Amino acid sequence: MTTLLSIEGLRKEYPVRSGLLRRTVGTVKAVDGISLEIKRGSTFGLLGESGCGKSTLCYMILGLDTPSAGSILFCGKDITRLGYRERKAWRKDIQPVFQDPYGALPPRMRVGRVLEEPFRIHGLDTTNRAATLLERVNLPPGLVDRYPHEVSGGQRQRVVIARALALDPSLVVLDEPVSALDVSVQARVLDLLESLQADLELTYLFVSHDLGVVRYVSDEIGVMYLGELVERGSAEAVYGNALHPYTWTLLWAMPSLRQPHLRRRSDQVRGEQPSPLNVPSGCKFSTRCPLATDKCREERPPLREVMPGHWAACHYAEEVPRRMRDLKSETEGAEYEPG
Repeated sequence: MTTLLSIEGLRKEYPVRSGLLRRTVGTVKAVDGISLEIKRGSTFGLLGESGCGKSTLCYMILGLDTPSAGSILFCGKDITRLGYRERKAWRKDIQPVFQDPYGALPPRMRVGRVLEEPFRIHGLDTTNRAATLLERVNLPPGLVDRYPHEVSGGQRQRVVIARALALDPSLVVLDEPVSALDVSVQARVLDLLESLQADLELTYLFVSHDLGVVRYVSDEIGVMYLGELVERGSAEAVYGNALHPYTWTLLWAMPSLRQPHLRRRSDQVRGEQPSPLNVPSGCKFSTRCPLATDKCREERPPLREVMPGHWAACHYAEEVPRRMRDLKSETEGAEYEPG
């Protein structure tokens, strides 16, 4: 597969100001030197805790925020350097689906008007466009005359998806697209996204903190921590043989019905996420990592290809699977103790 989107050394920094004179007292590195590639026709899943920079990365890809450094190459062209007219043209090729379907739709516009808006903005014919888009996402054409509050949450998210597909984009950025929906509705929306990808040859960037959902939809996965990409690889490799301790803690935190009486090791290693204004020196995960050494606290590990197609930012990535499994075995051998 060819590369559709390529990100190199992308950074986004926000100054922190204080006092009456609004002097700069610090800097928050929301995205700190991320590099990745997304293949045409695939789904790239992006995982991480709240506040790790996932949404900021999406906003820069969508052109809603300006990078502090780095490049975003879409079909080989750096979209961060485009002028106004060029930017308006490529916007048709990258479309968003946001987390809150109600907040993403104008409450005073009927569904039909909402779906016709992209065509009006780009000076295109709107005849029968709304009904066709509703049919594409398995909704009845009668919804064109309703307001967003008159349809269910699942239907609203389908309307948002239909609007994103209006201009036949190549890349759809899905920022927590099912987190606000019931579990049964989530499954139907995910199945819809899968069928649309196959029919329309779409490429997805799927952002979520739900590991189960990301595993279900993704071909490749990236794991973010405090603005950095700490692991990247195929879904099978990341879930089956994670190479970074942070990825292991995320996997251990997944709910399990098999052994509910046993204490989970993640309770002991999760800790508190450091403030983005006071990021640890060396590895950013060193203050929470059960395998951290002095080298981890002093030297920041680069994101390196540990195995073919599998990258990790850890000094001891080759040893992580064995050592983390040993820790898990020790924990699961202990009885659960309240408190």
